[in-house]
Amino acid sequence: VWKRADELVWNLERVQANIEAREALLLDARSAGRFHGTAPEPRAGLRGGHVPGSRSLPFTDLLDATSAPGSVPRSMLPPDALKERFAAAGVAVDELRAAGSVAVVASCGSGLTSCVLGLALHVLGVPVGRWAVYDGSWSEWGASPSTPIVRQGADGQEEPVP
Repeated sequence: VWKRADELVWNLERVQANIEAREALLLDARSAGRFHGTAPEPRAGLRGGHVPGSRSLPFTDLLDATSAPGSVPRSMLPPDALKERFAAAGVAVDELRAAGSVAVVASCGSGLTSCVLGLALHVLGVPVGRWAVYDGSWSEWGASPSTPIVRQGADGQEEPVP
């Protein structure tokens, strides 16, 4: 029988509290353009940008792009390459495996592609419980008028989104 594990599925309130508490590192699986607020959101009414303090790791960066030209990548990168991609996003996978280190919460546009980050962490031996998913993701956060959002400004620095 399936049972929801609340510690593995974060909600808006917990993500909002995490901005100050830094209980976990929020990794955003959307494209870099959407994360930085330089590309339009595919859903009407959503502000562009990202949750303050989060980092970008587009889920497509974890997929093998050596498929046939014009086709969609369909397989995960090898573990060494995955580890490099997480490191580039500021996640030390070896440390993440250890209890007591800062955990990861994956987010995306709707809560689905963030699970690609979770699968990659699983492939790298990071136990469930050291990573979670924010299932409301950007479709919830970007639609709320009360959530703080930052984006990349013209000068390359983060700026708040009204």
